[in-house]
Amino acid sequence: MSCQIVQDNTWGSGAEAIKWSADHGAVISQNSWGYSFDRNGDGEITGDEMKNALNATISASDKAAVDYFVKYAGCDNKGNQLPGSPMKGGVVIFAAGNEGIPNGAPAEYDGVIAVGAVTPGGDKASFSNYGPWVDICAPGTSIL
Repeated sequence: MSCQIVQDNTWGSGAEAIKWSADHGAVISQNSWGYSFDRNGDGEITGDEMKNALNATISASDKAAVDYFVKYAGCDNKGNQLPGSPMKGGVVIFAAGNEGIPNGAPAEYDGVIAVGAVTPGGDKASFSNYGPWVDICAPGTSIL
């Protein structure tokens, strides 16, 4: 299933989408969105924007949604695995981020599998966020 959280350049609630998908049968939540730090809209993250990006952590609502998904996806209202569900509980995956910095909210949260990007040669893609919290990397440049 797909949950749209951006419409007409207005962000909706990623937390609501994650919870909704758990309540409607999803057991894997793949997310390729993060927090926006380019407050002045110039396409660059500099000065206070960079400071904010480097210090960012997952929001309380997104953390609660991830925890909810991990615990209750594939379950009924009593926490029992639903018949036909492939698993009890869920897996939440986030892209590490595209600022090329050693932080990646919300991907750095322990309840998330964080995916970084690499080049065809296996090096870190220049734009990929990075750090010990990145769990796995996938091709992110020169993909045909």
